[in-house]
Amino acid sequence: MHRKGYEFAQLLFGLGRLGRLAPGARVLQRGAGHEAPLYWLANRVGLVVATDMYEPSWRDAWAGEGDERVLARPSDYAPFPLPRGRADFPEDGRPAPRLPPATFDIVYSLSSIEHFGGSRVPSRPWTRWRAS
Repeated sequence: MHRKGYEFAQLLFGLGRLGRLAPGARVLQRGAGHEAPLYWLANRVGLVVATDMYEPSWRDAWAGEGDERVLARPSDYAPFPLPRGRADFPEDGRPAPRLPPATFDIVYSLSSIEHFGGSRVPSRPWTRWRAS
């Protein structure tokens, strides 16, 4: 059993219960690694952006959840089919995004955000995603 199984279940149940799992919804996950919910969500929403610190030093931490190799081949880690163009893995999720309102419909982190360095990490704009 995954160490975050309860969190996975509560996230997905809650999003369904709140009616947030819409085909066009845009999701941002901070501290995503290659966790199963992001693949599950990619089959139910328009876009999932999975951010993490993806680097070799995280490859062995927590069962390789921060393995940077997921950036090149995310489908290798997918426990569910990964629809083309429905998941994006930017290289570095540490800079806090400055995004226009409504860029994402859902933003979440599951026991991971504390590893991102808090407010000491400089912010920079993310330009790949725009509010729709």
